[in-house]
Amino acid sequence: MAQKMKTILIIHDELKARKALCLSTFFSFCGIWVDQIGADRSRTAEKILDGYDVVLNLWEEETDVPQKRSWKEPVVLVDFRRMDGGKGAENCENVINYCLDTVLRDKNWTEDSDFSTMRALSRIYQEESLRIFDYNGRYYFYDKELSDKTYTHYKSTYKKLNLLNPEGMNELMLLYAKAYCIKCMNNLDLLNENVLAYDALKVISAMEEKMEGKDCSPSYSFLMGQLLLNMEERSARFPAVRYFNQCRYEMRKTGNHMLGFGKVYYAIGSYWEKVREQVGRALDAYNYAYEEDDCAFRAIYKLAMYELDFEEAEFLYRRILRILENKRLNNCLQPMETEYVYKTLFRLESLYIKNDKRAGVQECCEKIEELYQNHRSRSQFYDEFYDDPESGATARELTGKRILPRQPKIKMNNYFNKKIGRQ
Repeated sequence: MAQKMKTILIIHDELKARKALCLSTFFSFCGIWVDQIGADRSRTAEKILDGYDVVLNLWEEETDVPQKRSWKEPVVLVDFRRMDGGKGAENCENVINYCLDTVLRDKNWTEDSDFSTMRALSRIYQEESLRIFDYNGRYYFYDKELSDKTYTHYKSTYKKLNLLNPEGMNELMLLYAKAYCIKCMNNLDLLNENVLAYDALKVISAMEEKMEGKDCSPSYSFLMGQLLLNMEERSARFPAVRYFNQCRYEMRKTGNHMLGFGKVYYAIGSYWEKVREQVGRALDAYNYAYEEDDCAFRAIYKLAMYELDFEEAEFLYRRILRILENKRLNNCLQPMETEYVYKTLFRLESLYIKNDKRAGVQECCEKIEELYQNHRSRSQFYDEFYDDPESGATARELTGKRILPRQPKIKMNNYFNKKIGRQ
């Protein structure tokens, strides 16, 4: 069987996300399609294994319950208990290389240009702390200090990539990593209303030239769609949705199901909603995302926003809360998940106010207060993910500012005051 690592599924304990996020962001940086799923969704995982070239089942502690050992291809059990526990064992480069070594050994593969390239990229990834800055760039772009630091690290990474000797490496993977950096820098430029430092169209043309005649990961088409999503007026010949549809086609060719379909359809929905302002077509895409992954809470949120029927909208909002309930109870919500719990409760409160559901209004307000207090004092994600307490505290504080309970309380009080006034 040919060596192939174009699509990866990572199965991990939701309470221990550090290594899973390190691996997923790194493989995405290399042009490999990555999906993640919590170990608590083992039934879902078992149904979709055949959709991926490699499935990484992460096992970190004796208390972890690895997925069924009867699972054969393409599952690789990555037992981090056997990893050298010496100084620096937790850094990303060591985690990545341990994972690559495990895959080579488990599948009886030989080191080739793809693995050599990934090892070279893992050194830069660790040097530039991209595990942290990739995350900060996605969720804390609105903070100028963190945004500027993130931009600087991606610029430095881009320069280091240009200095690598491509001999014996996968040049297309190197080009992808450069394009990934450009996407991240352009996103920050757009969000901060700066002139784009890099021309995405030139990058896409170079990638298409390199990709011609090659069987590439769906990540390549998805990245090109992302590069174009916010600059549609400059790219009439290369609409973003063309690349998202190409990505979907490449995934369908396997004939198997992948969680990533939900992510692709969500991107298509964003294109129709934000770029073309065609809500009907956007909702079709969000519905497809929900059908492909019934835990795609971002797509469900969009469907609930536009739903006119009270009972259906309530069901969709509560579906989001159920999806994230286990992580909320275990105090391991990540920043985006925390914000979606807050936004969902806030919209649900508005829905109950509109339909005069007093108990529902009070319940939402109380849950927002509880979310905020637990985030401040008990949330474990920031302690585990960030390397130093100061960075974790900064991230925790920034997320906390996005979920303040003051506005929901004002809405509730106004509602109750109006009801008293009507009596």
